[in-house]
Amino acid sequence: MGFRVSIRRTNAFQLAEVASYNQPVLTFYPRQIELRLLEALEDSPVVLIHGPRQCGKTTLAQVIGEPRGYIYLNFDEDVLRGAAEADPVGFVADLPERAILDEVQRVPGLFLALKTVVDRRRTAGRFMLTGSANVLLVPKLADSLAGRMQLLRLHPLSQSELARQKSSFLEALFGGGFRLTGTIRVFEDRIQLPRVGEVRLKENNYLPLGKHSSASVTERAGRWFVSAQTVAPVALCAGNEKVLGIDVGVSRLAVLSDGTVYDNSKALGHAERLLRVRQKAVSRKVNGSKNRQKAATRLARLHYRITNIRKDAIHKATSAVIAKQPGAVVVESLNVNGMLKNHTLAKAVSDASMSEFLRQIRYKATWNGIRVVEAPVFFPSSKMCAVCGSINTSLILVDRKWTCPTCGSVLDRDVNAANNLKNLAVSSTATACCPGSAGFILRVLAGWNETPSWAGTKHRLPSGING
Repeated sequence: MGFRVSIRRTNAFQLAEVASYNQPVLTFYPRQIELRLLEALEDSPVVLIHGPRQCGKTTLAQVIGEPRGYIYLNFDEDVLRGAAEADPVGFVADLPERAILDEVQRVPGLFLALKTVVDRRRTAGRFMLTGSANVLLVPKLADSLAGRMQLLRLHPLSQSELARQKSSFLEALFGGGFRLTGTIRVFEDRIQLPRVGEVRLKENNYLPLGKHSSASVTERAGRWFVSAQTVAPVALCAGNEKVLGIDVGVSRLAVLSDGTVYDNSKALGHAERLLRVRQKAVSRKVNGSKNRQKAATRLARLHYRITNIRKDAIHKATSAVIAKQPGAVVVESLNVNGMLKNHTLAKAVSDASMSEFLRQIRYKATWNGIRVVEAPVFFPSSKMCAVCGSINTSLILVDRKWTCPTCGSVLDRDVNAANNLKNLAVSSTATACCPGSAGFILRVLAGWNETPSWAGTKHRLPSGING
């Protein structure tokens, strides 16, 4: 009986078909670990594929290795196993440039020989090993090939692999979260989710009790969160003429035109030293090991803590601004992507998260019926004197306080910028970002019908308003 083997690539997977002339074709199903295996072969000299028996370790290694010139050796053969046990160092030294060593757990002494050969000439993707799940219990394995080998665990065929489809459930479950719709009930200490069942809540009194239409489940740094969609009345702020100018920055998160200052938390800057320690701890662990996974979890939790500190400061600041109940707030139109191109300030700009601050101001103001006005991009809020209106072209970034050369007023840079934003709303045209408004103007005074000298683009007054 004759056999033929054909290998072809389909949808980023290699399919190997082994057929006899008298039997139907047997097909190798694409494995989703294949891409990880190819990446490991490009980085590490030794790659071990381990897992339970009859899960496809040998087939996967052959499908990946044969087109790339790997020689297949199986230690289930008595003669081959005897030669490796008698002289492990000589056996490994005589191997070709690339080799697949199957059932390697049957020759424990081979690991020290592999270490000697790899240390003598370190070449990525040199050896591909396969073994059953108990290969990790070999006493000398962890010490012999630490830092030289990547471990990949192969599981039995999943339903998505049998259907030749990309798995999406695990990515949604462990890669960020998923959304559920249907009947969702919230109790005092637990929540009932469709297709999941009842889950105990660690924190109570955050979700309204009763039924909800949908819920989102998310995971961050090993912690799981659930948020439910509900309908609740919102008390709108009483209309008034009060206007607040908001200047955002790096040294101070936000400064209001009434003099209120909100400091920047600088969460990333305060945690940089500890971040460096934990990142080094991850890089020093064996790739694929449990210790590396634990170190990566500790690093992820630190990143999550930094994010929480930053978000907490921004939420408190924006909520405090909205609690003042102004009739309108005026903010800048910032080009944060352009700021990030300055490599001297890029880290500080990212840590300040000015875009997130403005985003929260917009949606919280909309919820409370407060109009949000955006100043033009080229409006010189920092260089213009809020007292006389003259522009100081010599002002540089390090000047936190400056004296107006025209009127002699001593100005704080951020407070002056916030006052200029406030004055802009009551004296000129600005672009509004509130629902149903194409161009909101609080008040238009005479003398601003022409395009200002500071404007990079022309801003026309709406029809029906005379300057």
